[in-house]
Amino acid sequence: MSKFTLLTVTLLLCFKAATAAAQTTLMKPGLWEIILTNQVANKDSRQIFTSRSCYSAADIASAQRSLPMQGEMGMKCTLKDYKLVGADAKWQVSCVGKSSTLSGVTSVKFAAEKYQGQALLNSKTGGKAIKITQKIQATRISNC
Repeated sequence: MSKFTLLTVTLLLCFKAATAAAQTTLMKPGLWEIILTNQVANKDSRQIFTSRSCYSAADIASAQRSLPMQGEMGMKCTLKDYKLVGADAKWQVSCVGKSSTLSGVTSVKFAAEKYQGQALLNSKTGGKAIKITQKIQATRISNC
């Protein structure tokens, strides 16, 4: 698994936590498919990551039920400055690993059956800085 892929998977876990923490009333419980499309600055290729998560009403109501374990995928991530205004959410993520870091701002617009957003990220691995734009699309696909 490449370092870039590892960073993305770690961020995906943090994103899932923030999503569930945010949606006490906006998100409908069920099975959700989350698609992250990463574009590295000055690169033509994109990486697409798809995952599915089942959110119960209790998960949506309590962030503690959906937070990933710290240190998962070899990185420790924190979410801060979370703000929800209407259906629009914004927060910062910061991840630290043995040889890399990842940080940035995420903004998402939520609805009962879908949400979409974008993360503007900065990654640093072995002293090399990389800017990543991540498009986020999620759709509720069924009951759990």
